Amino acid sequence: MECLVGFCVVLLMAAGGGRASAGEAAQIEVIGFSRDGRYFAFEQYGVFDGGPTAYSDIFLIEIGSGRDAAKPLRRRAEDSGKNMLARLRAANRQAAAPELARLNLGPGHAGALLLHHPVTDLDANPHRADFATSPPLPGLPRPDSYELRLE
Repeated sequence: MECLVGFCVVLLMAAGGGRASAGEAAQIEVIGFSRDGRYFAFEQYGVFDGGPTAYSDIFLIEIGSGRDAAKPLRRRAEDSGKNMLARLRAANRQAAAPELARLNLGPGHAGALLLHHPVTDLDANPHRADFATSPPLPGLPRPDSYELRLE
């Protein structure tokens, strides 16, 4: 549960921490947790509004403090060629591989996305979230639910 709350706090900090530039909406991909649950990594990527500049930023976060565990890996490309964003993301993931290995972040520890409010969700409260660890299914008891508040 502590890791779950830590992850939620890290993700909320990342989503509201001013990392994305004005005029664009970043896509987010969870890379995963370290085997010991101390570190978390994710990538935000997209194309900046108003131009053909693609970007990929990989963040390595220390769960306990919410601080960067390593310098963020940032790549930009102004090429409008085919698959530009995919190529840029692959290059950034390759550049991040040594840091991901050092922090023991790898396949098999991705976790599960339990809560997400995309920028298109106009009714989301940025300071409070209610969520469950599994989907409610008809005929089964309601799953445990949690509330997360930023004060």
